[in-house]
Order: sequence, then structure tokens, then C-alpha cells
Amino acid sequence: GTYTLKETENLQGETEIDVIADIYMYPGFTENRTHPDRIEYGTIKPDGSLVLKLYYSRNEYDLTVIAGDYITAVTGSGKYKYEQEVEITAEKENLPGYTYTNFRWETLDATIFENASETTTKVTVPAANTEIIASQERTINEYTISYNLNDGIVEGTNPDKYTIESNDITLNNPEKVGYTFA
Repeated sequence: GTYTLKETENLQGETEIDVIADIYMYPGFTENRTHPDRIEYGTIKPDGSLVLKLYYSRNEYDLTVIAGDYITAVTGSGKYKYEQEVEITAEKENLPGYTYTNFRWETLDATIFENASETTTKVTVPAANTEIIASQERTINEYTISYNLNDGIVEGTNPDKYTIESNDITLNNPEKVGYTFA
């Protein structure tokens, strides 16, 4: 929305010669040819009063935040100006029976992160459309089953481990001399 003076070049030339300003390339900026105060060319005056002015506008880039492995939601996607600071967030999946580790933000340009391990972080928009993926790793918890048969026995075997993804377990009933189990 506003312009700040980046640099000034003081040049010399012959009086009454027509000159044109050099248009430079700045990452994340484009020379604004429609700015009302733009003066790209002119004639050198004897009093040295010729001033050429070029204006460069910040480019806008797409920032796409993607929910990767074991992430339920993300925020922050949009179109932003170059070098704008943007807050992005991720909501981690947190289901019982699993252990989650190694949360991370990933992109081709990892240097845009201030703190890449937090679920809420700020990024500075680079001079390119960028995709950022939030993800984490998940391992399934394994639980141990122990039986106290109190001197009883089981014909066959009962499982000694299970996970949240195990099929339903049907236990073999124990037997003990002198007892009846219902």
C-alpha cells in the first residue's frame, strides 16, 4: 500500500540528451508501470533537475497449507504479499490406541519457518507460490494381556497381546477342578 525509497542513483550525462531509467529486477517485486508518479524517461536539463522515478510493487503469492499424515485440519492458506508474516496452524490427530511423534512442517524451502515444530507457527512469504505440509508419525500401541487362572487351566491358547486394530477376541474359558464357570 505504501512505497519506501529503496535506492537512489545520481548519474551524469550530456545536456539535452534523452535518457531512460534502467528497470531492475528485485526478488518478490515487479516494476509498477501504472503508478501515477512514475517517470521512466526524460531529457537532461542544464540545471540537473531531471529526476526519473520507478515504483516497484510487492508481488502476491499463493501459500497453500496442506493437512498431511495424521493431521485433521490446517489454517493459513491464502494469497499474500511477498515477505508478509502469516500464522499457520495444524490440528494433530489424537486417537486413543496410538502414539504420535515427530510433528513437522515440510516444504521445498524450509528456511521460511521460524519454529518448525510447533502446531502454530509464523512463516514469511517467499518470492514463489509455496505449499507447506503439516504431518506427524503414528505408531500403534500394543497392549499385553495377562491371566491369573488361580490354579486353573485353559484348553488351547488365549491371546497375550492386542491393539486398537485387533479383531474381537474370544477367550477360551478356564477350567478348574471343583468349579463351574458360567
